[in-house]
Amino acid sequence: MAPPLGDIAHIGHVQLFTPEPDATVAFFTDYLGLTVNGRHGDTVYLRTFDDYEHHSLAVTARDRPGLGRLALRTSGEEALHRRVRAIEEAGGTGRWVEDEPGIGRLYVTTDPDGHEHALYWESEHYRAPDALRPALKNQPQAKPDRGVGVRRLDHINFLTFVVLFNLGGIVGMLIAGRASDRFGAPRISAIWFALTAAGVFLLSVRMPLGVTFLVVFLTGVFLNSAQTMIYATVSIGSTPANRATAVGWTSGMGRFGAVFGPWLGGRLLATHHGDWGFTAFALAGVSSMVFIGLAALRSSRRGGVRLSPTPAVPFPRG
Repeated sequence: MAPPLGDIAHIGHVQLFTPEPDATVAFFTDYLGLTVNGRHGDTVYLRTFDDYEHHSLAVTARDRPGLGRLALRTSGEEALHRRVRAIEEAGGTGRWVEDEPGIGRLYVTTDPDGHEHALYWESEHYRAPDALRPALKNQPQAKPDRGVGVRRLDHINFLTFVVLFNLGGIVGMLIAGRASDRFGAPRISAIWFALTAAGVFLLSVRMPLGVTFLVVFLTGVFLNSAQTMIYATVSIGSTPANRATAVGWTSGMGRFGAVFGPWLGGRLLATHHGDWGFTAFALAGVSSMVFIGLAALRSSRRGGVRLSPTPAVPFPRG
């Protein structure tokens, strides 16, 4: 699938399911300062004060809480149809509906996790009633005099993979710490980065959803703890006089990677090479394994880093 590259303009609105619609609406209006802008059936439509469209949030009564439809507005009619073609050429399916106030036709599809997504272009501009008319002409609505006064909706968090990844990180920290005490932090760090590279590379392969969840969890196990074991490795190879400096430099280089990684991913997408993203990060994992191994071996020959754990020294008792 070709990347959007400007075809998606912004998040339009999101739908939340709740077993307590009245309390949910009260929370968003009284505490966050959203404004009710219509009701239809079991759904209440609310808006942030700087949104130019009919609604920013749809609260729908359901037996269980959850996330409903996420709607994205495209940058034009042609962009909408380009995205629809891209979805269907990639094997996705969808349907056209007109079931929301203030919005024209929506193309509704689902992602691999089962979340409903909609794409649309046609939208009515909001016209505030006299009680909500702003003093400034460049604002669609006056800021409410209650609650936080949320300006606009700008992002949505889907936690399916993030939760699994971080749960894996928790498990990985417990395992890696114990393994490092027994076999040595440099050795475990190098092995963990090799396993991270394998997991990241596997994510580039189309797999059943259940297998993908498992690979994400295992990648979280090794990646998160590998980073921590690097600090342990650096601490072992440093003297008390320069240990803080060594850890600081290591952490700084890690932050450089945190900046460079998203830039590289974005450049790959922009040049229509998005499929190489996982491969590029897998190669970074392999490089980390090689450099850590070489540094550990070199330091070991100099009498620095020990590849085997240091025996525990009994604490003297007085």
